[in-house]
Amino acid sequence: AVALDKSAYFTPHMHIFDGHRSHCHGKKGMNQCYSLCTNKGRYCATDPDSDLEKGISGADVVKESLRRLCIWQQYGDDNGI
Repeated sequence: AVALDKSAYFTPHMHIFDGHRSHCHGKKGMNQCYSLCTNKGRYCATDPDSDLEKGISGADVVKESLRRLCIWQQYGDDNGI
């Protein structure tokens, strides 16, 4: 990124999907998609190891994505590197 200088700008993209549109956020505010979502089914991600019982969950992916976006907004957004 440094070698490209002002020729390129990096923007992170996260693969998070809307739990409302995927029907993971139930009518009574319950999470219908279990370990794939956070915030009662509002923010979801696919399970990276395809095992809903153990390992990294979709909810873990959502939390890590949020953490990375916060770091990007705090430290990388101004100059893109």
